[in-house]
Amino acid sequence: MEAPRAPCDARTLREWTRARRIPHHRVGHFVYYDLAEVSAHIRTRLLVPARG
Repeated sequence: MEAPRAPCDARTLREWTRARRIPHHRVGHFVYYDLAEVSAHIRTRLLVPARG
């Protein structure tokens, strides 16, 4: 069984976390992401308009 994959790379997650654009949880200096929560947030809130 495969582990769930993040919808984007680690650099993007760090940038979005810094900008407070995605949900995250801090414990001390560690940052944790609930992948299901982040995926749902990206699908519903961070829509990118199509080029064209």
